[in-house]
Amino acid sequence: MPPNYRQQQGRSISGNERKGALMVAGTLAAAAVGVGVWAGVSAGGAPSGSKCVSVVVPSSTGGGYITRCGAQARAWCGTASTGTGQLATLALQACRAEGLSRR
Repeated sequence: MPPNYRQQQGRSISGNERKGALMVAGTLAAAAVGVGVWAGVSAGGAPSGSKCVSVVVPSSTGGGYITRCGAQARAWCGTASTGTGQLATLALQACRAEGLSRR
C-alpha cells in the first residue's frame, strides 16, 4: 500500500478540481462535435447530383483513400483512361462503375 493511502480514502475533490474536470470534459465534447461537423462537411462537400469516384490504393503501410467529385472526377477519369499502372487501373474501374469512363 502507498504511504498516503489512508489520507486519500475519504477525500472528496475540491471545487477547483471539479471545475478543471468539467473544463476538460467540455473541451473533449467540443472537439468531438467539431470533428463530427468537419467529417460531415468534407464527406458531403460535393453538390447534389454530381458523381463521385472513390479508390482505395493499397500500399505497404495500409493504403490510401482517394475521392474526386464533379468536374474533378470527370478530369481524373479522363486522365486515368490514358494512364498505366495500378492507380490508373483502379481509377478506371471506379470511373466505369460511375459511368464516367471514356473507354
